Amino acid sequence: MPKKIVGATFTKAEYVLLLVLVPAVLIGIYLLPSEIKNLLIMHRESPTPLSVFFSNYTHSDAGHLSANLESYLLAMLMILRLEADKRILYPSLALLFLILPFFASIATLLFVPIPNSQGFSAVVAGLIGYFVYVVYRRLKDGWNVSMPPYLVFAVFIIAMNMLIWQAMVSSSILMVVAIPIVILTIYLSRKPIKEISEKIYEAYALRRHSLLDAAVLALAIIFLFSMGPLIQIAVAGEAVSNAIAHYTGYIFGMLIPPYVLGNLYGRKPRVRDG
Repeated sequence: MPKKIVGATFTKAEYVLLLVLVPAVLIGIYLLPSEIKNLLIMHRESPTPLSVFFSNYTHSDAGHLSANLESYLLAMLMILRLEADKRILYPSLALLFLILPFFASIATLLFVPIPNSQGFSAVVAGLIGYFVYVVYRRLKDGWNVSMPPYLVFAVFIIAMNMLIWQAMVSSSILMVVAIPIVILTIYLSRKPIKEISEKIYEAYALRRHSLLDAAVLALAIIFLFSMGPLIQIAVAGEAVSNAIAHYTGYIFGMLIPPYVLGNLYGRKPRVRDG
């Protein structure tokens, strides 16, 4: 019988920490007096160590804050459902919350000519990148799918998202390029795709896996290929969607945890007969 991953068990306190306290901190920072918030926003002409870090936790308006909170909660809920190893999760979150903001802000200063920068979206993008690693481990170690090496999988996810988004928003010429690449990729990935389909069928028809587990995994796979907004630069008034910071976060979250923490703590999650 197929084996089933033993997911990490999270306590109520952990759910409160990740799903309530983090949003509460972001809301609290948003509600600070404007004089204090202005010190936390990173201004291109006068960045400070304080603003380089805390600009990633401030927001320009309620809509900006709400959008980032929704994305954060969705990504975190799926991570908590699929993650199997707290030894990798919590150090990864520490890297994303404490180290990534410096990388995102420096990338913004170097490559994005905007007068000021603020927003939690780079950290959210980092969580989404980390989610790629979580899904990979779920497929490979939990459902025993014949996955390619992780780096190949990560590059494939990045390339597919870029192609899909560009095909959606750009000229039909890119669509002509994207379609054969997608077809070729699907053809080369037919073995893991077939195995994943079989696992989902087993969950639905044979009940060898949890239906919820299969539904979450199916949603996760869809989510992996819905990253297009990360690479757009949309201007609305003075607000700019910072694609450089987004992809800095995305790639940081995708590659740093597996290759730093995965090598340090790496082991396959425990499995059992499902």
